[in-house]
Amino acid sequence: NVDLASITSVDETAWQTDFDLNPLVTGDVWVAQTRDGYVKFKVIDAPVGTAEVDAREHWYVDIEFVHSLTATF
Repeated sequence: NVDLASITSVDETAWQTDFDLNPLVTGDVWVAQTRDGYVKFKVIDAPVGTAEVDAREHWYVDIEFVHSLTATF
């Protein structure tokens, strides 16, 4: 859980590809490669636990994001 603005670039040699993807949690910050660059995003609101996920017709999260065509934000 970090400030989104603190992520200013992507280390393209440090991708983690062998991990168990856990459900998104409020406060998580992720960086991902897209087809046309990179995105960094912070989860603002996400379901908590199975009951809340099941209560939502469409499982969704609210995010704040920044997209960049290069590895620098």
